[in-house]
Amino acid sequence: MLAIKDRGGFTIVQEPGEATSRSMPLSAIRHVSVDRVCTLDEMARLFVELANDAPPPDDQTLQRLMQIENRIAGGIFRVEDWWELERMSTPSGLNCPYCHSALYELKDHRVLRYRCRSGHAYSAESLLSGQADTREALLSSLFGALIEEATLAKRLRHEPTFSGDASEGLDERISSLDREANQVSEWLHLMVGLVEPEPRMSGSGLTSAATKPSGEL
Repeated sequence: MLAIKDRGGFTIVQEPGEATSRSMPLSAIRHVSVDRVCTLDEMARLFVELANDAPPPDDQTLQRLMQIENRIAGGIFRVEDWWELERMSTPSGLNCPYCHSALYELKDHRVLRYRCRSGHAYSAESLLSGQADTREALLSSLFGALIEEATLAKRLRHEPTFSGDASEGLDERISSLDREANQVSEWLHLMVGLVEPEPRMSGSGLTSAATKPSGEL
């Protein structure tokens, strides 16, 4: 949207209260001097009104930047494009939440923007949201792995062929896995804001413990 505005385009943003994801139009409103904020119904009528307007004068520099970013976003990778974009960016030390490749911070004084070598682009807000999604997915995966390991260990505890040296320390391992799974479960509950009592694992079955409200540790 910044590029559209720079080229003299008319910028329109959906009313945040109507949007499925409020953060997207709010980010645009915060970082761009948008021309109109309206509902989808109003937007359709506005498109008709603007359709006959003459296009703004061309700007070669901005056009070049848009061409490069559009090609990258479309999956068309050209080495010369990357060199040019890298001259306009610095390594951020962060990774893309989607593909985990390195993110570059674009040198744009108007708004903090990032792009990875795979072509994914982020504002600071969308990157933060993506990182939160990644954290939740990792915790969910970790919780599942702990439950599976504990389930197998408990099964082996009652397996006649699994005894002696092989079973040594099994009860301690099960208790440790239960504690870790409970901790990860609490982290997940805090992330999604659950405050109701949630079942917890224990070596002898399930017990009940209240989940702490979000923000309370």
